[in-house]
Amino acid sequence: MDGIGKGIEAFNKVTTLVDKILSPGITRRQANADAEATIQGALARRVSEYIDEFPSHPEVIDLLATCGGRAGVTNLSRILQSAQSQLTDDARPELIGDDWFANFREKAKTCSDEEFAKLWASLLAGEVNRPGSYSQKTVNILADMDVRTAHIFASLCKYALTTETGIVLVVPKENIGPKVGDHGLSLLKGLGLVDFVEGHDLQLRTSISLFGYDGGLLEVRNESSSTRVMVNTGSVHFTPFGIQLAGLCLPVGDQEDSVSDIVTFWESADKGTTVVRRPPIARTSGGSFLYSDGSAGFIRQYNAEQLEAERGTDSPLGRAVDELLRAAGADGAFKQ
Repeated sequence: MDGIGKGIEAFNKVTTLVDKILSPGITRRQANADAEATIQGALARRVSEYIDEFPSHPEVIDLLATCGGRAGVTNLSRILQSAQSQLTDDARPELIGDDWFANFREKAKTCSDEEFAKLWASLLAGEVNRPGSYSQKTVNILADMDVRTAHIFASLCKYALTTETGIVLVVPKENIGPKVGDHGLSLLKGLGLVDFVEGHDLQLRTSISLFGYDGGLLEVRNESSSTRVMVNTGSVHFTPFGIQLAGLCLPVGDQEDSVSDIVTFWESADKGTTVVRRPPIARTSGGSFLYSDGSAGFIRQYNAEQLEAERGTDSPLGRAVDELLRAAGADGAFKQ
């Protein structure tokens, strides 16, 4: 597809997304004005300008009623502009039911906090990029969270590791610091994000020995077993809705302190267990590469050609590839 074709495709996706959240008549009218500016994220802003210019227009009156007034339009516009920048080439907003969008609009329109709005935007973009990723229940839980609870949840997510099958929470002790103490865990449990069994450690028996975090991979080795590894995860675990929201909080920034706690926890729980820190990209015995993809909450597998395509790109994977090459020297990282 040429540049113009890609531009039209991106334009259509942005228009469809804003169309679903705001007003069909307004977005179509503004879409005809300047497609290029729309692609750059100006469409939602034009909606606000349209309100000022035609305050008595039936479409404007309907828009304000649907979105909870001017404040709701402003809040949703901010979320939309942030979500637009996260859309992928295969985003499919047309596959998502109107009831999902209506519920999202109803819950998100009251969000005026700029940082919290980014979480709403990531959820919206994640659902559009991968339809079915976020249930309406997850949307409702996010609506019930305040900024303080969101910060508590983000702090808990520093103890979340990625695997090839998804996200796992490893909490080495019941009280994991002032930001996520017993009270914080109770708040998150009340929202339906976590559950815990006091006094009992949960165990994960897996053939997967690699766990990803923001900055690298942890390889768990157990001398007593050559096939499957038993690791403790603590007494706290994510619910399915917690896993969905945790995916929005990854990567969560510096995880060094929490990862050090996890390593100590694992090695002290079983003297036969050792944990080796590795770079974010690790070569497998078969010659492929594993990368901890925090944006998706999974450890992904890549071949050398796929990593070559990411060289020099301004993405977490691209930067990790560049770092791998610098450490290995020239193209040495891709050689057998």
